Amino acid sequence: MSYVEIAIDDTRGNRIVLLHIMWMALIEKKRTTIQRLVQSSTPSKVMILDLVIKFVEIRDVDNVKLSLCDKCMYMKPSTILFMLELDTMFRAHIFRFAPIYKLYKR
Repeated sequence: MSYVEIAIDDTRGNRIVLLHIMWMALIEKKRTTIQRLVQSSTPSKVMILDLVIKFVEIRDVDNVKLSLCDKCMYMKPSTILFMLELDTMFRAHIFRFAPIYKLYKR
């Protein structure tokens, strides 16, 4: 069985690892909700499985807080929107290797 994990790191050494199912839920089910959350000025949050995405303000600067289990990290709203745009790259990478995997499957 193969699977994909997407690791999100920050400059402080924090890491959140999203399972493929979590990434797909983030992209397919919550994309517009997250875009509205990021572009909104009112504090609110979105839950995707165990991942919590929350809009926060730190020192009068808008940030997005990602929390998963006992880990959290902060990023700029533009960064999370950029991550959502990377979906086509992730899908192309996954599907590019899928046929090779089937060739060697016994």
